[in-house]
Amino acid sequence: MSKIIIPPETVKQFFEDVPKRVTVYIAHPYTAETSSIEGQNVKKAIDIFNKLLAMGYIPFCPLLCHYSDQRYRRQNKGKSFPYETYIQYCLSWIPRCQAFYFGGTSQGTIIERNFAIQNHTPIFYDFDELQRALPTLSFGTVQVYETNTMEETEEIVKEIEAMEKKENEQQDSKINLSAIAFDGFLTKGIL
Repeated sequence: MSKIIIPPETVKQFFEDVPKRVTVYIAHPYTAETSSIEGQNVKKAIDIFNKLLAMGYIPFCPLLCHYSDQRYRRQNKGKSFPYETYIQYCLSWIPRCQAFYFGGTSQGTIIERNFAIQNHTPIFYDFDELQRALPTLSFGTVQVYETNTMEETEEIVKEIEAMEKKENEQQDSKINLSAIAFDGFLTKGIL
């Protein structure tokens, strides 16, 4: 059984910071002549997702549906949802995002961009332009500890808590250290 450890002050900080983070819809070409090219398109969209997340944004990447579609096809003898179903799914998320990142031209991304225009969602074509127009908070750095037993995890948590206490005593700045343990991994980061 996994165990998650999040100090109450960190949860409070999450609640304060999350509404300040800008949500970004990622429009990227998907449909291609081969499944290999579709897979490459998904990887490119994931790279955009990771870049935006590292910049402090909350990205939404509809191409991650590629994996649920693959599973659906395996379970339904190769049958997939119609193209229109996915377009409707994608369009439903655009008004929920504060920005639109245009990752390439295709029939689907043109439809998505037009819908973003109708919904007055700002459209961006590169990371620098987005960062200048909509700066956001940074997630900070993360350190990951691998543990093999719950005892090791608890020991590391105690060390982190002692370190946090010492750091809090030594400085007045507002740095939140979090300790999150799950499935044998412990993550520590400055948020």
